[in-house]
Amino acid sequence: MSSVKENARKAATAPGVNHDKKTASFRRSNTHKSAMSLYAKDRHKKVAKGLGFALTLGDESAWHGLTIILMARLNETERASLAFATLNSLSENHAYMTASAALFGTPYGEAAE
Repeated sequence: MSSVKENARKAATAPGVNHDKKTASFRRSNTHKSAMSLYAKDRHKKVAKGLGFALTLGDESAWHGLTIILMARLNETERASLAFATLNSLSENHAYMTASAALFGTPYGEAAE
C-alpha cells in the first residue's frame, strides 16, 4: 500500500507536472467543452438557446418569440426539416391537428369560406 502512495507522490512531483492551479483549471475547462460549443454555427447556438427559453417558459409569447428567432436564424430548408422531425414525433392525429392549426388556423383542416 505504501508503494502506491509513494508512486503517486513521485508522479505528482515529476518534472513537467504543472503545479499552477490557474493554468490547470483553464486546461481542464477547455478539454470538456461540448461539440456544440466548439463546432456549431453561431446562429444554430442562438436557435438552441431560444428553444430552451421557449420550453422553459412554455407560454404563447415564448413560442411566438421562438418563431421569430427561427425565421431570422434558420433558412427555409432547416425550418422545414425541424417541422418535419417535430411532426413525425407526434401521433398521426396530433400531427394533423398541429399542422392544420399552423396552416389554416383551425385544428381540423382548411377553414370553410
